[in-house]
Amino acid sequence: MAAKIAKADVKTILDIVVQQNQLFWCEHCDIYFPTYSTFILHKGCHSNEEQFQCHFCGTVFFDKHEFLAHFMQCAHD
Repeated sequence: MAAKIAKADVKTILDIVVQQNQLFWCEHCDIYFPTYSTFILHKGCHSNEEQFQCHFCGTVFFDKHEFLAHFMQCAHD
């Protein structure tokens, strides 16, 4: 039988992993992301900036499909 871990202990462990840049935490949603790229994409949901602007290179797109194609084709990590 697996030992139960207290919720506070889990939060402490997650905080340490975030500090080591192994997970990326959204303070608005309390969601953790495994890569910086997925975190940056999510972060755009909380922004008042141009909806389809690449947060890595600054390129602005007026179509979400073009934006996603750009993001998938470029090395952003």
